[in-house]
Amino acid sequence: MKPNSGVRTLFIVSILFLIQGAHIAQSRWEQVLEQSDFMVYYTAATLVRTGNSLHIYDGSRPDTNPQNSPASPDSIFAQTAEAFGLTSISLYLYPPTLADLMTPLTLFSPLTALHLWWLLNAAALLASALIMASLLGVRHAAHRISIVAFCFILLPTLECFRVGQVSILLLLLLIAGIWLYLRGYVQWAGLLFALATAIKLTPLILIVPLLVWRDWKTLRAFFLGGLAILGLLWFVNGPAMLRLYSLHLMPAISSGFPDIDDRTFSTLLLEYWRGIGHASVTPLLLWVSRIVSFLVLAAAAWLSRSGSKHALSDQTRFDVLAVFLLLSCCIAPVSWIYSYVRAIPLLVLLGLRLWRSESSTAESTVLFLFLIAISVNLFPHFTLATPLLGSALCLLELHRLRREGQFGQTAVLLAEAAQPPLASAL
Repeated sequence: MKPNSGVRTLFIVSILFLIQGAHIAQSRWEQVLEQSDFMVYYTAATLVRTGNSLHIYDGSRPDTNPQNSPASPDSIFAQTAEAFGLTSISLYLYPPTLADLMTPLTLFSPLTALHLWWLLNAAALLASALIMASLLGVRHAAHRISIVAFCFILLPTLECFRVGQVSILLLLLLIAGIWLYLRGYVQWAGLLFALATAIKLTPLILIVPLLVWRDWKTLRAFFLGGLAILGLLWFVNGPAMLRLYSLHLMPAISSGFPDIDDRTFSTLLLEYWRGIGHASVTPLLLWVSRIVSFLVLAAAAWLSRSGSKHALSDQTRFDVLAVFLLLSCCIAPVSWIYSYVRAIPLLVLLGLRLWRSESSTAESTVLFLFLIAISVNLFPHFTLATPLLGSALCLLELHRLRREGQFGQTAVLLAEAAQPPLASAL
C-alpha cells in the first residue's frame, strides 16, 4: 500500500519539527568542554587510572540532589578536574564500569579525548542505525540512508553529542544484543545486556519481557554476565567503591529530585502540583509517581505475556524489546532528554508502519505528539508530557500486537507463511 497524502504531510511536518529541534541543539553548542558530561567521565577515568578509584564519588551527599550538585571544591574529584582547567564539575553518578572502560582515553588531552569520543559515538550511531535496518528487513539503500539521517537529526541524539553523553554507546550495546538474541546467540546477547546495565542501570528493564516469556536461558546468560562484570569491578576498584555506590549514591538518585528538564513522571506531577497552587514537593507526590511508573510497567508486562518466546516471531520480539527500551526512559527516576535516544528503535519501527499507512489514527496521533515533545522546546509545559506520551505509545503498540494475535501459539507459523511485514514494503 502506497502512503496517502495525509501520511506524506504528517511526515513532512514531523521532519520540519526535527530540523527545528536540531537548530535548537546547534544554538547551544557553546562551552562544550566545560559543560559536558564527558569531562565528568574523563575525570573519573583519570582517578581510576591513577589508583584513586574510591574518590570518583567524592562530594555527593544523600540529602542533596546529586543530579544538580557540583562536586565539592575540596574533593579530590573536583581538584582533579581543576587540573584540566575546569573551575566546576558535576558529580559522577554512574556505576564505576564507565570510568574503568574510559581509562584509555585519559592518555590523551581532554579536548583530543572529546573529539575521539565524538567519533566513537558517530560510529556507534551509524552501526546502530544499520543494525536496526537489518532487523526490520530494510534492504533499499535510500531507506537505510533515511533511517541513518533520522537517527542523527533527532534532538536527543544531538544532545548526546553536545554534552558528550554515553547514551549512544548504550544504544549500540542494546541493539547489538537484540540482534544476537534474535539469531540465537543468547550467551553473547545476555553479556551485552549485562554490560549496558553495568554502565547505566535502566537497561535492567529488559528482564521484564524475558521473564514473562519464560526465557530462562537468556535470563541466565544475563545474570551470569552481570556476575562476571561485577567480579571484574570488584577486582579493579575494590569492594569499598561498590558499597559506596550501591548504599550511598544510588539511593539518593532513585529517591527522585524533580527538575523541569527531567522528562519523568515525578517532574510531570510536580509541575502540575505547583500549577494548582502548591509550592513544595511532598513525599506523597514522589510515591505517586513511583506507583504510576509501576502500573505502567505492570500493564506493559501483562500485554507482553506469552507462553514462551517460541510462540513469538522475531519481528514481535523486536517490537516488544523496542517498546521496553522506550519505557525504560519514561518510568526511570531520572531521564534527561538525551536518555530518549533509547526511543529510536521504536520510533523507526512505527515510522515505517506510518509510512505504509498501517497505523491507526490513535497510534499516528500519539507518535506525532511524542516526536514534538522530544524535538521541540518551544512549548515547555508540553515537553513535561514526554513520559506520558511515551508510555501511551508503548502501551498502544503492545495492544496492537496482542489484538493482531502476535502473542499466540500460531504467531510463528503465520510469520513463516508470510513475507516479513516491514521488508515487503521496502
